[in-house]
Amino acid sequence: MGEYAALAGYPTIVAAVNERFTVSVMPIDMPVLDVYSGTFGACTIDLSTLSAPPAYQYTLSSFKQFLPKLQHQGFRIHFHSDVGIDKQLGLSAAITVALCSAFYHHIHGHLNLEDICALACQAVLSVSIHSSCADVIASTYGGILRYVMKTPDRPASIRRIWIDLPVFAVYSGYVTSESIVMHRGLMREKTYPLVYQKIHEEIGELSHTFFEEAKNDHPEVLGQLLLRGNTALRAYEIQTKETKEIMQRLQLLKTVYGAKISGAGLGGCVIGLGSVNPSDLNPYDVISLSVDDVGVRLDPRIHDTKNQNTGSCFGAV
Repeated sequence: MGEYAALAGYPTIVAAVNERFTVSVMPIDMPVLDVYSGTFGACTIDLSTLSAPPAYQYTLSSFKQFLPKLQHQGFRIHFHSDVGIDKQLGLSAAITVALCSAFYHHIHGHLNLEDICALACQAVLSVSIHSSCADVIASTYGGILRYVMKTPDRPASIRRIWIDLPVFAVYSGYVTSESIVMHRGLMREKTYPLVYQKIHEEIGELSHTFFEEAKNDHPEVLGQLLLRGNTALRAYEIQTKETKEIMQRLQLLKTVYGAKISGAGLGGCVIGLGSVNPSDLNPYDVISLSVDDVGVRLDPRIHDTKNQNTGSCFGAV
């Protein structure tokens, strides 16, 4: 809740879900990043040029955060994702947080979530300036979070809870680049500033109410707030034929408390609370989810490397 209003300094609600992205890193004797991903394919990044294809921009921006301390050490990096492709479920943030965690652990031998979160936010903003980094916050800390981003006169605010909500997502079939969609929305805000200021206030209040009601574990109330949030997003014209159809079909199901477009829109997923039968949404892909109380974590096989060099480290979000 609160995707666009977040950039104007209003509260946004974000949750970590049980779809995990895992990365392993291992030092090698070549000045390259030798990267393999089942989702994005193989890639070799030369450390002398630090040039990477678009699919690996977040990998490169994460690595650059640590370059001064790594002394141009090369690494073999292996990615694995529970999500086959980016469905606007925070995959870019998960990649960034996992990589920053793995390299942080390689250097320091432990994890400091506050440091990792700051590094991951900086890496994301170096690629996409129109980001609130809310999905970075969720990937780092886990749970359900009320997040207000940092402004020149105010520090960032993060409040966190965990409840087991019945969450699902319905994938529309395609994704539009978030940076493109956000830029489009920000241009509309500049054209009609007073109109969008009112919308930001409304969405910010919805986000605040959602977080407070989440503590009471009333999914039917939260579902109605999702529907109101989706209505507020209409001003951004980010609904597609597919997401409109998904919303209409979900609202006919008695087992669904409420739903809304997730992320920047123009494709991606509709998220909802309740339960659905995949056959009710054919031909769209239904993804059953749950809120994950843990954000970044080490693979249990990895131990403190201050006194023991394991040769690799793992981060998962």
